[in-house]
Amino acid sequence: MARPSLGEDSLSLDVIARAALRIIDSEGADALNFRRLGKELGVAHMTVYRRLAEYKVPLDGCVLDYLVGTIPQLPTDATWADATEARFTALYELIVAHPGLVAMRRGGPWL
Repeated sequence: MARPSLGEDSLSLDVIARAALRIIDSEGADALNFRRLGKELGVAHMTVYRRLAEYKVPLDGCVLDYLVGTIPQLPTDATWADATEARFTALYELIVAHPGLVAMRRGGPWL
C-alpha cells in the first residue's frame, strides 16, 4: 500500500517507528531495512538513515523506544508483585500484537 510522500522535516522518530512496525508486522523483521523503510515513507533510504543518525538512535532502538512509550505507567503505590505482573503483561501484549519483534531483537535486551 503506497503511503503519501513525507518531507524530511516530518520524519520524527515516531513516524519512522510506526512505518517500521508496519513493515515488521506485514513482512517480518528480515524485510526491515533502510531501502524498504524509505519506500514505505516515500523518501530516499539515505534520508531515513541520516534522520536516525541525527537522533543517534539505531533503527531497532527507534522501534523499541516507540513501543516502550506505549506501555502504561505504573501507579506509584503499586506493590512489586503488581508492578512485575503489569510489566510482563504489557510485554506479552506487545509480543502478541507484533510477533515480528521477537525476530528483530535476536536475543538482545527488551527493557
